[in-house]
Amino acid sequence: MHIIVNGRHMDVTDALRSYAESKVKKVEKYLPDTTEAVVTLSVQKYRHNAEILIKVNGLLIQAEDKTEEMYSAIDKVMD
Repeated sequence: MHIIVNGRHMDVTDALRSYAESKVKKVEKYLPDTTEAVVTLSVQKYRHNAEILIKVNGLLIQAEDKTEEMYSAIDKVMD
């Protein structure tokens, strides 16, 4: 699976990138035909937003969540 992690209005640190990638890799257990996952992290004032777009067999699965802390936003969007 090809994983892309990018940031909007922020720089994505290596720690955030590896954390997001490790969470996304767990999806392969449940969706083995996943070809690509795009994670977009953004910050607006005190709101941290995590979005994910997963491509599986020609279908797109999208999720988004907002919290006060980026790591918890990543956790919630992956749940």
